[in-house]
Amino acid sequence: MAHTLSAAEKVARRGDHTLSTRHWVAAVQAEAYAGLGDLPACERALDTAEEVRRLPSPGHNNGWLRFDGSRLAEERGARYLQLGRLDLAEETLQEALRQVTMVQGQSYRRRAAVLTDLASIGAKRSDVQQVITYGYKALRLARDPAPGMSPESS
Repeated sequence: MAHTLSAAEKVARRGDHTLSTRHWVAAVQAEAYAGLGDLPACERALDTAEEVRRLPSPGHNNGWLRFDGSRLAEERGARYLQLGRLDLAEETLQEALRQVTMVQGQSYRRRAAVLTDLASIGAKRSDVQQVITYGYKALRLARDPAPGMSPESS
């Protein structure tokens, strides 16, 4: 898998530098590195993915890839959780939760995913209160969407 992603990175680097393709490849690489337990490589890949924010807006051509980096805080937190770095995961996911809560119209699925990851951290720490707090919020979000919204539309 790492070899395939390395090849994808080389191809993306030769492509259109106004598009977000190479940044998306880096985000996928970060997930692979987390799966391999390689924190430094994962962080380097996530840092490369973050560079998508420097692209001229929107960084995509309305084709198949619409990677804009808006989910990178959530992604970084999930990778830290995958790596067992609960301290980094919690800090990053708390910031991601603030971001997705502040932006009106944000996806309920995105918010629920962050809440679920925060509950998972509690489970890994045997912190029943954290599991209940964030698990309840995720369930409540799924059950009681905002006025005029259904969970399926998020």
